[in-house]
Formats: sequence, structure tokens, C-alpha cells
Amino acid sequence: MGRCVTCREKDASYCPAGGGPRRWCFGCSGGHHEGAVPKYQSQPQKRPRKTRKRPSDQRVLPLSLAALPRQPRIVASLGVGWMEERVTTEELIANAPRGTWTPNTSAALDLTTHTGLAARAAQLGAELCGEDYAPMAAMQRDIARAMHVNETACFGMNRSGNHTERHQHSPMGVLQLLGGQRAEKMWRFWPPETEGDETEPMMLRQRAGDVLYFPPGWFHEVYTLAGDLVETTVSHDVVAPNWVSWCLPRHLALEGGFALAVNAASEAQVTGTPSAKEKRAIYDAIVRYVRVGDV
Repeated sequence: MGRCVTCREKDASYCPAGGGPRRWCFGCSGGHHEGAVPKYQSQPQKRPRKTRKRPSDQRVLPLSLAALPRQPRIVASLGVGWMEERVTTEELIANAPRGTWTPNTSAALDLTTHTGLAARAAQLGAELCGEDYAPMAAMQRDIARAMHVNETACFGMNRSGNHTERHQHSPMGVLQLLGGQRAEKMWRFWPPETEGDETEPMMLRQRAGDVLYFPPGWFHEVYTLAGDLVETTVSHDVVAPNWVSWCLPRHLALEGGFALAVNAASEAQVTGTPSAKEKRAIYDAIVRYVRVGDV
């Protein structure tokens, strides 16, 4: 920047307003040359780099059913407390049918069917999946009736330390949101074709606010690692609340139905094989659902 033309002793960065070769330091320019302006601007501070969030960390809703993967995955992370803004753990406990939550139960995956909270469970599905949820839920209700399993989305809980042994669901997949503040689950998955073998499992850790999806037929076992301390009719419990729904996107519907038809997959909640009449009802429900998507 050179030396000040007045004092000759300091670095100069000020010049006449119209420009020119003469330079002054700050002190001299203020006292003798009021029109002087800075010639050299200080370099602007760099803004901190924005880190791009992983897709699973984004709160982009609704989820695209057509984009759901062919293997288990955390498909969204909505943040701690997202589920509790819609239903609290205390409400789940207070509204649960008598006998569904006792000292002898380690898990109650359905605390809201046929209760006043059932409508909220359906509404949460619409929030997560948008306008595609209602036609999918209608199809899945028809299948569930034919198979004599729970028909609608619901809220439930697991105690910390609960372990659900290896099993599978077919022809429907599952979408699950884990609630709570400190809740955490560890999932172990095996592809549908690995029944009974020693294939290394796929491991997924689900934390509070995570939405997990897995397609039909995937074997899985679940460990509830952590939860929140709540007051219940039992006394004190450490629980992990969740919302769960059948989920069968159109691009996987025919595969799921075919696997069940040829006994390549089973539904853990069903004892025995569906009858021919029940399989026909399942087939009709899936075909109606898929054909609507083709129109």
C-alpha cells in the first residue's frame, strides 16, 4: 500500500475521492483530506461452508412411494419429538385397551386400533406419504381382512430391552416411525431368499424420529436398545413409542403377491396357509391397486 505522503511513516490505504497516485494513512486522511476514501477494501470474511445433509436427514415430506427401495432403509429422519407433536406416549398409555399393557407384556405393537386415536394413526400416514397413502391403505385393508391380521396403521410401544425374533411379512412391507426422545432400535435383516441359512445380516440402527421402510418378505429381528422413562399404570417403564403401517408401493405389489401365492414367503401373524378363497381376495385387491396406477 505504500507510505503516507504526509507522515511518511505509516502504510497508506486512502486516496482522493476521484482517485490518483497520492495515498494517506487513516489519521492523515481524516485530518487534512476529508474527501479521501479507502483504496483497498479489506477482504470480506468467508462464509462458513454449508454442509449438504444426507437425504435421510432431510424433512422432505411426503415420501415418494414410487421411490421406495427394494431393500430395507431409513427413508427419512424427522427429528426428535416429531411424533409426539401428534400423539404423546402418555396418551397411548391412557387410551390403550385394558390388558394390552401389563407387567407381563414386553411389547404392544398396536395400542390404538378401535380406540379414539385410530384416526390420528391414519392421518400420520397421509402426512408421511401424501395422497398416495389412502389408495394403498384401502388395498392393504382388503388384504389384511383376507389374512385376518391388523388392518390399519397404529401407534404402539416396546419396552427397552425387548427382542423380537426373526420373522417376515408378506405380501405387505412395513413403514415404521420411531418416536420418543432417546428411543433406539437395532434391526437385523435378511433377504427373502435366505430363509434358514447363515447369511450375514444387514444391520440398521433406528433412532428417535427415523422412518424405516422394508419391502415384503424380508426376514428381520429387532432389538429395542433404549427408550424414555414414563409413568404408566404399571409404575415406571422405559419405552420406545412407534407408529407402524403396512406399506406396499405399486412397483413391489405383484412381487409380494406372487411370493405369497407360491409359498415363497409367509406372514408371521398368520398361522397356516391362506385358503384358496383368501388368496383370491388378496389377488383381486393387488390387481385393482396396480391397475389404477396404470390408468
